[in-house]
Amino acid sequence: RFEKSRAQNSERAVRLEYQSVYALGPLCGINELSDIVEAAALCDELGVDTVSMGATIAWAMESFERGILTVEHTGGLDLRFGNASAVFACIKQTASKSSFGTLLAEGSLRAAQSLGHGSESWAMQVKGLEMPGYDPRHHDGLSLGLAVSARGACHNHAGLGLEDEMLLDNAKSYEDIEDTVDRGISRENRQALMDALGICKFFHAAFDDLTQESFDLLSLIRGNGGSESEFVHLPERVAAIRRLTNLREGLVLEDDSLPRRFLDGLSDNLDREGFEKQRTRYY
Repeated sequence: RFEKSRAQNSERAVRLEYQSVYALGPLCGINELSDIVEAAALCDELGVDTVSMGATIAWAMESFERGILTVEHTGGLDLRFGNASAVFACIKQTASKSSFGTLLAEGSLRAAQSLGHGSESWAMQVKGLEMPGYDPRHHDGLSLGLAVSARGACHNHAGLGLEDEMLLDNAKSYEDIEDTVDRGISRENRQALMDALGICKFFHAAFDDLTQESFDLLSLIRGNGGSESEFVHLPERVAAIRRLTNLREGLVLEDDSLPRRFLDGLSDNLDREGFEKQRTRYY
């Protein structure tokens, strides 16, 4: 079916990956693969992030179906879930900041703050960055990682090692807070180290000892400069600098959280009290 869609959309040939399909497809009620290919290609051509675009459109669609956004707001666009042509129009208008795209270009957080009427409740973002296609309610380490990430809901930051939890079906409760948080900090440090050295995170499982092997790789490049003992503390220093930068720019406790929809009792696995205990341990 994918090859057939590519043939039908040869002028829209695009590499699809999970996050793009999630955000521009089912999140917006779009089921036809050819429509998802078209939307993803438009984002690529116009320089628009597929995850943030899809999640922001989904926010607008829910606002429209709730009657908070109307055709007067959208410039005549019928923003009901499943309307692929409306998705295409939103992408183009967002890239050019024209018509309804002027609001969408702000992202779901600022758009919701501008629209009001409680629409912040279904703006699925952390620190203004839209959520990736994973459900943190069933992966406690992921929920904490997304919440405290310096960038917001970044799956590259919080998701390092996520496949381990998925493979082990690690949908645990918040009983072992110390273990969960310690694992999260370890993942954060590994991510910081790989970022500092420019190593693709897809290769993280290829290392037996990431710290030692990274030091060896760096030594081959730079010679004998620096000591191994100093290098061991590099990830913690990177994480601290990120944190201090956000604090300087006004980060507050409420910014280290998840969308209200995740914390308001929709899952037995994630509750606000357990999450806040994890966050306190992390601090």
